[in-house]
Amino acid sequence: MAKWAAVVIVGEVSLVTLVLVLGSVVKIGDQLALVLALAMSILIGGRFGGVRGALEWVMAAVLIVGVGLVLLYLFILAVVSQITGP
Repeated sequence: MAKWAAVVIVGEVSLVTLVLVLGSVVKIGDQLALVLALAMSILIGGRFGGVRGALEWVMAAVLIVGVGLVLLYLFILAVVSQITGP
């Protein structure tokens, strides 16, 4: 359980960092930056968590993408609620 927590935490932190760096500093296009950041975050999170085998890599990718989508949804909800008010 701790391995998967480490994979998700490190993967999400690297995903946010890489999206910001690739999108703003390096000026790579939005979709390309997202794809590159997602691939790198899966590699970084998986290596840090000690993922071994093809099935574990797929599980790490699904976890990182799934948690990333949930966090994106929550961020969008927070922004919309600030714009429209209670």
